[in-house]
Amino acid sequence: MTLKISPSNRARPLLPSRALLPYCVTSPAPDSREAGGQDCNVLRVVYPAGSTAPRHKDNVGGLNFYGQPLSIDRSAHRVKTTTTLSYEVRFSDDFDWVKGGKLPGLYGGRGASGGLREDQDLEAGFSARLMWRAEGLGEVYLYFPQDQPEDILGVPPKTIVDPSYGISLGRGAFTFARGRWTSISLRVTTSSVGGAADGKIRLDVDGQHNIVAFDKLRFPRACTEEGEVGLFFSTFFGGHDASWAPSHDQEIHFRRFALFSSCAD
Repeated sequence: MTLKISPSNRARPLLPSRALLPYCVTSPAPDSREAGGQDCNVLRVVYPAGSTAPRHKDNVGGLNFYGQPLSIDRSAHRVKTTTTLSYEVRFSDDFDWVKGGKLPGLYGGRGASGGLREDQDLEAGFSARLMWRAEGLGEVYLYFPQDQPEDILGVPPKTIVDPSYGISLGRGAFTFARGRWTSISLRVTTSSVGGAADGKIRLDVDGQHNIVAFDKLRFPRACTEEGEVGLFFSTFFGGHDASWAPSHDQEIHFRRFALFSSCAD
């Protein structure tokens, strides 16, 4: 996957000085086939004590940027686009979950994040990231048009549509662990051209398929026409206030990113 930072009209890249690439880690698990070996193709992201979202300039933590989107011309075929992002993530052995934080995912169009402001046009772009919550509970975190079918509230074990922020999809469907790699595969299929509620989202965790799944997702109208979807590398504690911040420095490791897209009927 070629990684490029998108123009600043989408987001200002924020790369704290202690986010290092490459970085070497030693696999600690005695039953791992990689145990004792070093992997030096690892992105190490540090979250300083007291830090939350990157937009809070007083104490920047984590890492936030949009990658160059993949583009497929669907106009002649009027088909949907399926895009899959996969990677592995490892929380440090003593990681403090606090109240939660963001992990990388996908975006389309102009992207969307940071709360539902008056100038936020959810018909111009979307984002689908992962989140960890207190005690390591996992979910898919969406910024999508909020007029989704009511069925979305039935995605187990818990789904919340927050009118001020995003959609927490499948909160608690899985749990992240400290000190070991977790394999993530996030797949989205855009709605039909015209904005029908027939888009799909799928999350696989450690090879278990459809841990979180929904088949009636309405994508922003702009995204059903253009079909551009890309990597949204977004990770930080928060949340929007100091109650989400860690009390001491934390770190998360990432590796084995892959991104691909195709047309789907």
